Amino acid sequence: CSKEIYVMEHEYYSGLSLGIMAVIAVKKLGPVIAKWADGEID
Repeated sequence: CSKEIYVMEHEYYSGLSLGIMAVIAVKKLGPVIAKWADGEID
C-alpha cells in the first residue's frame, strides 16, 4: 500500500515556480508599465 497521496512531477514544480514569478513580476512591474503605456497614448 502506497502512502503517497499526491505524485508531483518536476513539471508541476516548474509550473508552480513560473506562476509565482509571473505574479511577482505583475505586482512589481505592472504599475511602471501601465504608467509608461498611458504616457505613450497622449
